[in-house]
Amino acid sequence: MQGRKNQLKIYRFLVKVRSFLRFKRKKELLTFLFFVILSTFFWFLQLMKENLETDFRVPLRIINIPRNIILTSDIPNSLQVRAKDKGATLFSYSFSRPVPTCEIDFRELQIKKGVATISSDYLLNKLRKKFVVGIDLRSVFPESINLNFSQGESKTVPVKLLSAITTENSFGLSNRIRFWPPKITIYAPTDKLNQIKEVYTQVLRVSNLKDTFETNLVLNKIDGVKLVPYKIRVMVPVESITEKSIDIPVIGINVPEGFNMRLFPATIRVVCSVSISHYKSVQANDFSFVIDYNDIQKNNTGRHHIKMVKYPHYVSNIRYQPDEVDVLMEEIQND
Repeated sequence: MQGRKNQLKIYRFLVKVRSFLRFKRKKELLTFLFFVILSTFFWFLQLMKENLETDFRVPLRIINIPRNIILTSDIPNSLQVRAKDKGATLFSYSFSRPVPTCEIDFRELQIKKGVATISSDYLLNKLRKKFVVGIDLRSVFPESINLNFSQGESKTVPVKLLSAITTENSFGLSNRIRFWPPKITIYAPTDKLNQIKEVYTQVLRVSNLKDTFETNLVLNKIDGVKLVPYKIRVMVPVESITEKSIDIPVIGINVPEGFNMRLFPATIRVVCSVSISHYKSVQANDFSFVIDYNDIQKNNTGRHHIKMVKYPHYVSNIRYQPDEVDVLMEEIQND
């Protein structure tokens, strides 16, 4: 019984010791945090008095553009400005003062051959009037901006689609890839307009299609040229495909007068891939396979390769057998 009481006393003593240590550690932690906050405050006060450098992102706007002027080059939305001043002044733009907007008056710019140049000196002089007096604006990026513009000169050019498209097995294109608009308007100085005959899209890359696919596709930029619109709508028609076989006659062409071209065999078996919706549309007269007499004259071996000169755009993977025939030229006898 006495031993049990002693154990209880020891346990209570240990509990008091642990509570004391916990309180002491908590007190030490609070003391430490207090001095950290206090030192940070004094450091911040000292920082406010020192000269510092920092970067500002300044919005950029071009104003007073004449109605007949169309800017054809990309203009940055903002400028990166490096400034030096007391910390208090610089920090004020993060907490109380708004960062000013740099407004460029188009009428003040130097224009030469359809290009208006904005120099770094011009930009810095503009910005010094926007920031507080005394702040040292040390640099600006970009250092200069060239504004290409057109005074209403434009022309319409065709769009060329660049694509890399694959479909899953047993699927294929059911028709030509469609995109619209097929032509766009471009604005640029006359010398540039004369050089441009067409515009190209960015490459449309899609794989393993098994259904019709539509998307917007951006046109490739051209320096100093404005594209309207700058993107097109593309539709890739995809459908299940099957194979169709059809017998088609081979025709002799460019046969001289007074002669008859006889072919052996006179017909060939054509096999092609076609979408389900176009299967019934495929007819023999959609194709044209020929033997050209002019080719016979160049290579008179008696057996000649067949040329395919016509086929419907909605078929693919065209094969035909045989791919060459024997040719016999007969002179027509006049009675």
